[in-house]
Amino acid sequence: MHIAIRLIAIIFISCLSANGLVAQQISIKGVILDAANKQTVIGAGIRFLNDSTDKTAVSNLDGEFTINLSVGNYTVTTSAIGYNTKTEVFDFTKPQNIEIALSTKSIMTTEVEIKSTQLDENIKSTDVGHVKLDMQDIKELPALMGEVDVLKSIQLLPGVQSGGEGTTGLFIRGGGPDQNLVLLDEAPIYNTGHLFGFFSVFNADAIDRVELYKGGIPAQYGGRLSSVVDFGMRPGSKEKWSADGGVGIIASRLAIHGPIVKDKATLLLSGRRTYIDIITKPFLQNEETSGIPYFFHDFNGKLSWKVNDNNHIYVSGYTGRDNVSFLLLDNRFKADIRWGNDAATVQWQHTFSDSLFVNVFVHTNGYQFESNSRFDQVQSSAISNVSDYGVKTKFHWLANARHDVVWGAEYGYHVFTPRTFEAKTTDGEGVNLTNTSPNNQKYAQDAAVFLHDEIELTKRLKLNAGLRYSIFQQLGPYTEFQQNNGTIDTTQFNRLERVRHYGGFEPRVFGRYSIDSLSSVKAAVSVNRQYLHLLSLSGNNLPFDVWVPSSALVEPQVGIQYSVGYFRNFLDNKIESSVEVYYRDMFNQLTFREDFVPTLNGELEYDLVAGTGRSYGLELYVKKDVGRLHGWFGYTLSKSERQFDDVNGGQTFPYRYDRRHDLSIAATYKYNDRWTFGSSFVYATGQALTLQVSRYLIEGSVINKYGPRNAFRMPAYHRLDLSATLKNKPRKRINSEWVFSVYNVYNRKNAYIIYIDTEGDPTTGELKVVPRLFYLFPILPSITWNFKF
Repeated sequence: MHIAIRLIAIIFISCLSANGLVAQQISIKGVILDAANKQTVIGAGIRFLNDSTDKTAVSNLDGEFTINLSVGNYTVTTSAIGYNTKTEVFDFTKPQNIEIALSTKSIMTTEVEIKSTQLDENIKSTDVGHVKLDMQDIKELPALMGEVDVLKSIQLLPGVQSGGEGTTGLFIRGGGPDQNLVLLDEAPIYNTGHLFGFFSVFNADAIDRVELYKGGIPAQYGGRLSSVVDFGMRPGSKEKWSADGGVGIIASRLAIHGPIVKDKATLLLSGRRTYIDIITKPFLQNEETSGIPYFFHDFNGKLSWKVNDNNHIYVSGYTGRDNVSFLLLDNRFKADIRWGNDAATVQWQHTFSDSLFVNVFVHTNGYQFESNSRFDQVQSSAISNVSDYGVKTKFHWLANARHDVVWGAEYGYHVFTPRTFEAKTTDGEGVNLTNTSPNNQKYAQDAAVFLHDEIELTKRLKLNAGLRYSIFQQLGPYTEFQQNNGTIDTTQFNRLERVRHYGGFEPRVFGRYSIDSLSSVKAAVSVNRQYLHLLSLSGNNLPFDVWVPSSALVEPQVGIQYSVGYFRNFLDNKIESSVEVYYRDMFNQLTFREDFVPTLNGELEYDLVAGTGRSYGLELYVKKDVGRLHGWFGYTLSKSERQFDDVNGGQTFPYRYDRRHDLSIAATYKYNDRWTFGSSFVYATGQALTLQVSRYLIEGSVINKYGPRNAFRMPAYHRLDLSATLKNKPRKRINSEWVFSVYNVYNRKNAYIIYIDTEGDPTTGELKVVPRLFYLFPILPSITWNFKF
């Protein structure tokens, strides 16, 4: 690994030094607008092309862009998701501002009449394993119980696997659930699931941008090994106040947005709540549970303020909670369980000059789990929390026609409460238990500096060389225990005193070589360090799993990934395709020791063992985003395995979410102006698991014997979902649509868990264990009414 790091560093330094002479540059500023309502278009791609230059820019949160060009005549092609591509010719002789208005996509009677073409960003950029998703396409795909889910759409991409039936867990290129950095306006989100992971915490009405980095992760991102999933909340409308939302089987949602000060400030407010608990309560008054005792809610808000041409401020926030509350056994047992995320970000965007910009992000975020229960006279409570406070500064410098440089720094402070437990009798006598560990709370800080330069060495060859240096420190107060000749010594660390220090370089290099105007070859090598860890018995990122920092007991994870791919477009860029292969080594992977038995006291880190992992695979991807038919096809052939000296006899074993084959197809078809049809199909090799192979009696005690670690497989998983969207005829002030969806069309009984039952008589020696399958979702139809006014 050290050789690879040195090699990447040499390439990085060489790229930075390759700054030859270039022609005199002029600065071109512009804004991309919706031709119908004059709202700004975020994330539009603008391509500037002539005989000597081929450069692209992307519009920011205010629809604006800046690019440095040589004087000359350019063909400018602008494209954005949901809009027709527009091509214009400009003669740039001096710095100037331009305005480009895009019309929304209109579908002609036959596909061959569509005149627009896609920007060939997928073959021109240095991005490897980078995917942007269209929110409109996501909303038209079939949804479980009618609830549109962004994370489930990401699961349909190659290299991304789900955690199981209905869940939103992400397992990317052989990594674990904690190895994905999930950001909402730059604030990390620790638990991404509602309803124990069956729905994600991201309300589609509040999200404007979704990007996945699973190959070459830019140097500005760090702290995770596998991927970055970057969500951006949408700003409010600059023109007028409007509202949109929907009413479904299990939840309703509403988003209100509009201008506070015309052309200066906008506001978006969005909320969502399930209501099965309310609907079922009147029908179950005589039941102990008095209805289904569960609901979740979440709320998003975003304020956008254009102070002046050079300064913009954005304030965004999120809060969400899951709530479970029930009474059982004639009121002998009562439980109240709550968990959820909070996040808030303040962003300042400043323009120093035509070629230099800065974004400063200040964020606070956290995750909380709390359980309170009573059984007869015994009350108990459990708490697990994470709190973060951070700041990030990112500079963007358009140095010249060949260099696009991003650099900056970030700092974070973390407070962890992995778990606290208390139990006592209501009369104050008898039971009185608490977590005996003196380290119920853990403290840490981290910092990083980063720099990457996208440099065009020749017209065919472009590199993105990045370097990141990160440090992580465990801080006091902390009590460290050491065993010395049969006795246990302790060392006390005071508040903010450094307990452990970790850090290192994280170089990344991505490259693109253009074969011709329609194809290219790309390669990437990246090193990542991860300082936070999820300790999970399920592997599914469930609410009772706990996060812990690297510490005196746990070293950071380190990963190095190599990937190479061939990218090819067809039919005048209407169809994109790619094939990528990757290989990843992972060090300091964590699992619980073989004889681990969960307890309520002590530190979980003492029960961990460290080992190594590796994953490799091939990914195929075909995407069509033009015409009546939109969609993509993804296939992954992969292998992921782990090795621990103290587990499975030291033998390498498959990772729990190792799946040899993973196939997904997603498609939407616009039949006419009113009807749109959607479908998705998934197939995956069954999940690996460890099964009990025998059960026998020794001196009256039941002994369970298990097979090798993850040596068995669940049955293969496959499912077809269909949907149909009917747009109602527009009325004066309201537009609406009905979405009809069927989940699991052919009623496949996909196993959710396998449990062990027994048959026979143990006293006669005829006892045998029998695996039983348990599945969750049969065929599920749903209907949702969406509206906008």
